[in-house]
This record gives sequence, C-alpha cells and structure tokens, in this order.
Amino acid sequence: MTLWGLVFFALLGLLLPWQAGKVAERAMPAVLDGLGQALQGEARLTGMQRAWGHGSAQVELHLPSLREAIPLALDIQHGPWLGAVGLGWLGMRAPWPGQGGVTPFPPQERLELRLKVGLLGDVRMDVWRLSSGGDEVIGRFRMQRGSRTLVGEARLPGLLIKHVQGDARLAEMNVRARLVGGHGRAEGAVGLDAVRAGLGRGAEAWLIDQPRLDLSMEPGAEGWRRMSLQWQGVRGGADLGGLDMALRWQAVDGSALRASLDRRALRLNDPRRLRRQLDRLGMALGQGEIVLERFELAQPAGRMRLEGLMRGREASSGLRRLHVDLRLGADRAVAIKAIRDSRWVGDEAGAERLLETLKEQHILDGADWLQGAASLWDGGLTLSGRPMALDEVLGTGSPLNSDGID
Repeated sequence: MTLWGLVFFALLGLLLPWQAGKVAERAMPAVLDGLGQALQGEARLTGMQRAWGHGSAQVELHLPSLREAIPLALDIQHGPWLGAVGLGWLGMRAPWPGQGGVTPFPPQERLELRLKVGLLGDVRMDVWRLSSGGDEVIGRFRMQRGSRTLVGEARLPGLLIKHVQGDARLAEMNVRARLVGGHGRAEGAVGLDAVRAGLGRGAEAWLIDQPRLDLSMEPGAEGWRRMSLQWQGVRGGADLGGLDMALRWQAVDGSALRASLDRRALRLNDPRRLRRQLDRLGMALGQGEIVLERFELAQPAGRMRLEGLMRGREASSGLRRLHVDLRLGADRAVAIKAIRDSRWVGDEAGAERLLETLKEQHILDGADWLQGAASLWDGGLTLSGRPMALDEVLGTGSPLNSDGID
C-alpha cells in the first residue's frame, strides 16, 4: 500500500467516528419516535453530548399506563461497524434504572440494555443480566424503522411496575412482543407470563400465582383487539381461586369508556344513578362493540361463568343507545357471595332472600347451579326470557331516556 493510501485510511479512521456522531445526533429523534410509537407511548430526548468516538444521551420513556417515566442514561459508541443489523452507525448501552415507572425486582438485580442502530435506523436491543458469576443475554428485541415493527422476547428476573392503578410486582417473567406501530395505534400481539405477581400493598394485597396475559390487535381501521388473562390468586393467605377471561372489542375509545364508569351505580341502591350510568355508557361506546367471550372464576366456594356482548347503537337518546346481552351461570354459594360483595343487601340472610325472590320470578333458574340471562335492546329489558318494565327494575317513573338528569 502506498503512503497516500495509508494517509487516506488513517484520515478515514479519524473522521468516520466523528461523522458517525453527527449522524447519530440527527438520527436519534427518529429512532426514539419509532420506539415510542411501537410502545404506544413517547420517548423524549432530554439531553445529548457528543465527542470523538463516543457520546451520551438522556432519554425519558413515557407510557400512559405508568405513573412515572422511565429515565435512561445512554452511553453511545460511534461506528461505523458491521454487525447483526448490517452496516451500523452507533451502539448504545444503558443500565436499567433503579428508579422510575419500571424498576428491577428485587432491587439488587442489575439489568442493562444494549442497542445497536443500523445505517437505515433499524435497532436491535439486547437485555443483559449482570452478575459476578458472568453476564448473560436474557432478552432480544428488534425494531425496524421503515415498518415500525417491534419483535422479540425476554426472560426477566422480576420487575416493579408503577401502574396508574397501583403497584405490581412480577417475579421471573417472560415477555413476548410482535407489534407494528404508527398513526397512534399498534397491531400485532404482546404477551406476559410470570411465576408470581403481587398487586397492591398491606392486608389488601393480592398474591397471584402463574399469571398470564395475552393481548392481540388485528389490523385494519375496524380491527378487533383481543385480550385473554389467566391467573391463580391468594389474598391474605386465603385462596382466591382462578380466573380465565377472554375479551375482544372494536371501535372503542378506552379513555371515554373509563371516564363514563361510576362504580357506585352498580350497587343498584340508587336507581337514578344506575339509569344515568347506562345512558353514559351508551354514549361512550358510540358505534363500538365489546364481546366477553368468557369470564370463568373458580373459587373455593364454587364456580361462576359470564359471557355476552355490549354494543353502542345509533339512537335518539337515553338507554336506546345501548344493546346488552349477558348470560350467567354460578354455583349457589358463589352467587350469594357476589350479592354480599356488591352491597345490595346487608347480610347473608338478605342475600338468600333476594336469591329466592329472583328464582320465584324465574329470573334465575336452578337449584345448586343457577342460570340467568339479561338483554337490553331499544330501551326494553328482558330477564331470562321475561319482558320487564325498566321502571319496575330501576324503580323510577322517569322516561326511558335520561334527558335532563345531570
């Protein structure tokens, strides 16, 4: 090789890492935008420092389901290099933080994220578990910028998740993802299963064995979303039994639906509130539909099964906006416990009397295993095939819509 050739390659070796740093600085917002869209959240670049051959950046990952953001401090190594995602411009390493919306559990666990960004913006992220006995890869994900896909799986020692509805602790968990993001929505599937989970704190905390959650989202403007959940639970040392649930929905605004719910209305001791709740629920559903494929609860006292659908309709006002079909089956002991827990009555004797009244009116049928059905259509109510006046059920003489009720 000539002297000029040596000089050329020496200059190239000096300039390319600096140029890679400039490319990394320009590409970082796009990479974070793709990551945020794939996760249905936002990845914010709060700071970035560049030097020859390396740099650093500070990122906050905001997810709507978390009370706190996840802060990440990135150590950036500039390329170029040739690796698993092709010709790449930079690599990044970030220790998983001990504070924020998601932290390792137990706290002494040390995790590290290692990312490699390809020339076209594709990202491969490996999750490492650090220990004195040797580091190991426990997860691998890949994000393709062009198609905004996120694919991969990880086996994690445990996480503390600061959810908006309370803390959750998951031990020895597996996470799976196959998502395509963009335009404010995601398609594909995510899954999670763990050896054990803890929800809440103190005497009211739930301890759940072998929880499994699967969420799938079908493509298309009117694509269905589907969720299935299974767990075995314990609270305060008492066996809660198991839950097996599957739910699918389409064209539903989750935020509007949650905002419309009033748990106090479900006690049925305030018919006016219940009527208003049903009306608001119909408005929040719009033209959406929710199908409860199955809800099976197995408790020490017995079993309960619920299935049905709820659909919004085009209607003038009031309860005519809402179409509901439900089918229920339950062991007698479980039905009595559900009545007690709902606070419709004050004691077990009251629950027994209410149950017998429902059987006398043929709203519920059976002896040890009780069955019933309810249908709300065009403002009319049918209970186990028996048409009922809504005013009789809700206990008011107001019209079928709730106009004027605030």
